[in-house]
Amino acid sequence: MPSFDGLPSLVAVRQNIYDSLDIKIDFITYASATDRDAAFLSGKLDGMLTDYPGATLLQAKGSRLRLVMETDGSLSLIASKKSDVRNPDDLKGKNISVSGNTFVEYATDEVMKQACLHPGEVNKPEINNISLRLMMLEDGQISASFLPGPATAIALNNGHTALLNTREMGLRCTGIVFSEKAITEKDEEIRRFITGYNLGVKYLQTHPQNEWTEILVKEFGLQEKTAMQINLPDYRSATRPSYHDIEKIIAWLKSKGAIPDYYPGENLVDTTFIPGTLKPQ
Repeated sequence: MPSFDGLPSLVAVRQNIYDSLDIKIDFITYASATDRDAAFLSGKLDGMLTDYPGATLLQAKGSRLRLVMETDGSLSLIASKKSDVRNPDDLKGKNISVSGNTFVEYATDEVMKQACLHPGEVNKPEINNISLRLMMLEDGQISASFLPGPATAIALNNGHTALLNTREMGLRCTGIVFSEKAITEKDEEIRRFITGYNLGVKYLQTHPQNEWTEILVKEFGLQEKTAMQINLPDYRSATRPSYHDIEKIIAWLKSKGAIPDYYPGENLVDTTFIPGTLKPQ
């Protein structure tokens, strides 16, 4: 299931912005992060929309990639209509599904800390497939889960409840990575991709939602009524990822034993395509 992070690029395709920049972009949607990562590692993809934990894990394991830009998607903590969860404090003893070592699990752990819940006080079954998580919410097999924008819209339309989202929590953990091979061999294409993304953002900012609702319906599988009512991110022009955000993710992954203690992460963020603040010394 796609994420709203990629909407500016989808708009750029639909509005022939990328055609005007003489670049062809092929977007491929995967059912899970595992499938997406496998395609990237096999060389089928030049780049991918991912989260900071995913990018960090891949680089720590030897994948030659760079995080080029931050994106503006978010996750919402959705409580099943069949559960008695009304706020994060109610999660004690409940099943809240996660996708292991991803933004979903990181956000879940942050919510647990805010609710003063200790590890083990919440059950975290690992369910990577977003559509399956939606089905289990509907059936009441899980009490809650963090979901990306399109899945959140579907869940709310089905009567489930949004408790909070990662924007409210101050968490930014999604971005676009490119392989070092693509960065070397397709430098100009990546620059045009970013230009098209920025023009897509400008289009979204200057055109009413009813002019591009059809994109939400076709690309994200939403009903037209739902597409007109959803609360989309405030999209920004391409931004370099924050080192502060990256460092928090690295510390979290190290605390879980998911990456080695000696992994520095110094070369994870690319500094050539987008101006930004360098890492403080």
